[in-house]
Amino acid sequence: MDILSTSSSLDVKSIFYCGDTCEIVYVFEVDGVDISFEGKLRKNGDIKGIEYGDKLESFLMDFMPVDRAVSKKLSLLTWRYVEGESIEFPVSLISSSANVTILPK
Repeated sequence: MDILSTSSSLDVKSIFYCGDTCEIVYVFEVDGVDISFEGKLRKNGDIKGIEYGDKLESFLMDFMPVDRAVSKKLSLLTWRYVEGESIEFPVSLISSSANVTILPK
């Protein structure tokens, strides 16, 4: 990503998860443009995490000035999806109208 304005929006259009390899692919839409990144899920007992690749981490960091919780929101969405919760895509992580976001349960 180059430069994001405070009016930028970030939607998760879809998530693809492979239970055998724990690999996950995200398809995002940023201001009308689709982009995909990969990650890997990690779970050790009750501790859950997502190993972001360098490109995904950099991508999320670009949104930190707009919403510092964007990575946490993506993590919550990811684990809800992987654990079988029905998710209706697209899911807005950052809305340009600032009225739709994913929040912790």
